[in-house]
Amino acid sequence: GLPLKEAAAALAEFRGADRRFEVKGIVDDITIIDDYAHHPTEIRATLDAARARYASSRIWAVWQPHTYSRTHALFNEFVHSFGEADQVIVSEVYASREAKEEFSAEAIVQYMRRSSAHFIAALSDISKYLITHLQPGDVVIVLSAGDADQVSADVLAHLKQGERHE
Repeated sequence: GLPLKEAAAALAEFRGADRRFEVKGIVDDITIIDDYAHHPTEIRATLDAARARYASSRIWAVWQPHTYSRTHALFNEFVHSFGEADQVIVSEVYASREAKEEFSAEAIVQYMRRSSAHFIAALSDISKYLITHLQPGDVVIVLSAGDADQVSADVLAHLKQGERHE
């Protein structure tokens, strides 16, 4: 086996897997996290972990549904996956390999029946919304197997430049 001292040193340097509760940055006491969660069970587990870690923070879940077929098949489970989030923003579905359908992820937000859930179709508009609404102490978790990690990058870049328009 590996000597304990070497094992401890290796673990101390381990960063974890990319896009699995990956803290992208902290600016002005606002924490930005990326997570690859794209299934209701993963979303719940990620938000449960966030609530345990950031108990007194306002948690923003930004979710980009991944594929129409998965979103349709697990619709009800998705609706009930965001209980630990204080604010929920849902983008339009990331089609991936599928053809665009008439279905809109806005239906999920409507079925959530909570005033703190918002449908914002375009990722660039989500970034703008967050930049104007985030407050010190907030935690943003971007949940996506698609390209929504650009929201994390955009928001973090704006925060670093001091571009918050409250």
